[in-house]
Amino acid sequence: MDKDPRLLLIPDEDFGYGIQHGAYPEYKDDFQSGDALVLSRKDATSIYGIPDPQENKIYLKNIYNGTFGELTSPTIETDLLAAKSVCIREVLIMLGAYSASLNDSVQDTKEDDLTASLKYKGSKLKSAEAQYHQNKKLIVSIKSNISVNPYPRKAKDPAEIRQYMNTHGLGNESTLIAWVDRLERDKKLEGAESIDVTFLRELDIARDAALKLKLVQNEVGFGLKSLSSEKHEFTRKINVDFGGSGD
Repeated sequence: MDKDPRLLLIPDEDFGYGIQHGAYPEYKDDFQSGDALVLSRKDATSIYGIPDPQENKIYLKNIYNGTFGELTSPTIETDLLAAKSVCIREVLIMLGAYSASLNDSVQDTKEDDLTASLKYKGSKLKSAEAQYHQNKKLIVSIKSNISVNPYPRKAKDPAEIRQYMNTHGLGNESTLIAWVDRLERDKKLEGAESIDVTFLRELDIARDAALKLKLVQNEVGFGLKSLSSEKHEFTRKINVDFGGSGD
């Protein structure tokens, strides 16, 4: 998964052929870092498994499951959020968590911390009502995908957990890293803990990166004109219970 570019750009066939064969040297710098790649619809399917990719679209890698989704798709937020939630849940189970759930201490109102932390800038602001309903949808997705039902579990080998984290986009989650280190040291985890999980940061990073590409700035298409500087990142607390004595 880690060797794939972050962004796949699929221009129209003639223009894409020209870029790939050096006809537009002004765009060369766009692809030096390896984060972005121009390719044809055929290659997008055969190499990266994108079903029916469309021209003049940008596809973002979902680092949690290795798939690619269209950057302006109305489901991109929920797809990324659900995939990360599932991976977080799997790590918690591997760590031996007895149970885990979204922190419900903050009442879900239009003034809750999730609504307040989603920052929308520029002229294309979502209405407060639409934003509220979208936030509710995201919270429901987290709840359904991250909850761990109460059950006594035995922790997996720390090396196995680290490998899973590194191949599913969680290699930089500091709290999870600390828990794995503690498991390796103490042979078990105990008691109640919590973890602050940030969602959709990769979406903001990807959109900012896409908007800075000369190819995107200078050519019509790619469906990014409406992105503006919308921000989607938010953080939620997950409560985790590792049990008492571990028996």
